[in-house]
Amino acid sequence: MARQTGIFNISGKIGDQVFYYKNGKKLVRKAVNKETYTLSEGSRKTNKEFASAHGVSNLFKKAVESFLKQYADKQFINRLRGKLIEIINTGPQEKKGERSIVDGNLLMLKELEFNCHTSLDKLVKFSPVITIDPFKSIELEIPAIQLAEAFSAPDNATHVVLSIQCCSFDLAEKNGRKSIAEELIIPLQTPTFSGGQLSITLEYIEERLVVLIKGVGFLSNKKDRIFNRRYYAGKILEAFYVRDGQILQYNAPPPPPAPLPAQDVSKIVKWKLQ
Repeated sequence: MARQTGIFNISGKIGDQVFYYKNGKKLVRKAVNKETYTLSEGSRKTNKEFASAHGVSNLFKKAVESFLKQYADKQFINRLRGKLIEIINTGPQEKKGERSIVDGNLLMLKELEFNCHTSLDKLVKFSPVITIDPFKSIELEIPAIQLAEAFSAPDNATHVVLSIQCCSFDLAEKNGRKSIAEELIIPLQTPTFSGGQLSITLEYIEERLVVLIKGVGFLSNKKDRIFNRRYYAGKILEAFYVRDGQILQYNAPPPPPAPLPAQDVSKIVKWKLQ
């Protein structure tokens, strides 16, 4: 990287030189020859896995677009994409370049928050009981609760809204299905909620990624959504991959062998006295 030392301010490409500014300094570098530039094998493998994560995040974004508008911050998809890359990196190193999220630890998706400003657990003090039958359905049960202790609501809230969605993706065909539960709206003026159950049918696909998400928000006057970012949140409750009717279990690769202790290779030499 060279510096510009001339009296004229130049920016842009001239011939095979690129003139630009960085941190207040005038610099110049040689332009990249796109015809001869090739990626290393390692870079090609990394790019292929990044594209795989990008494809999954796009599928998810399309499936839950309306949910994102209500419960997510603007950077959620970037965080999701980063998490998917982390998951791929937990797959076996010998498959690098061919790995997908199926090879990694999908449990890392659980608890991923949609709103970086407020966690779901800060607003909701209980968790539904979830039962999964990969051949049939996902069952959720909310126990009887005391509302004053169950939610951290803003002062002007009259109702709490619970949203549940389940997405099922066929990654090979790059498509999916979603089940959207009717919003559960609970008036905060009542002292207790008697509980409820929800059953989401899973349509059989030989292989699929299943993601269950939950959101919570508040209403004023029973109809007006409160869009204060401190009072809406969402997160991924479950994420798993089904193959032949069974939930695929992640097998962590063995840790690398411990390095051998350093050997003393020093040699003592003696003075030759006159």
